[in-house]
Amino acid sequence: MSEKTLALLVLITTLSLTACKGPATTQEAVLPAPEGEVILRVTGDIANPNVGDECQFDAALIEQYAINQTIDDPWMGDGLDYRGILLSKVWELCGGSDEATTATLVAKDGMTVAIAREDLERWPIMLAYQVGGENLTDDQGGPVKLVFPAEARETYTDDQWMWWVAEVKIQ
Repeated sequence: MSEKTLALLVLITTLSLTACKGPATTQEAVLPAPEGEVILRVTGDIANPNVGDECQFDAALIEQYAINQTIDDPWMGDGLDYRGILLSKVWELCGGSDEATTATLVAKDGMTVAIAREDLERWPIMLAYQVGGENLTDDQGGPVKLVFPAEARETYTDDQWMWWVAEVKIQ
């Protein structure tokens, strides 16, 4: 067997094995469908929906990726211990498009807040569902509330702290 033939066989074998792996995705496995009450929907330009064409979360699914942050909240007081999921993690888990530039949050009352992708990657912007170890009540902006870390406060005003977040649109 000539060197050219051998090289060609190696190339064909390598390409065949690579093609059999299937398409690359932004995460290894699709999120499971929520089993409890859906408290957050992610729509728009996403690659990893878990229910229809949406990425949906219940409290248990958020908890799997939750972190804690101590936040000075302009509406509820300083030094509050919030627990929730980073907006950047939601983008990642739902397979937000590389071409998308904005996460637009929509509240139950229709209010919207647009967060630039570069900002959610730069700062730990959180979708909180607990404060002080307890689920956020409706009076506290729950079940999901948008909270900003101190370093983002010059870009996002107190009025942009969104209560009753229901949807994240990735565009």
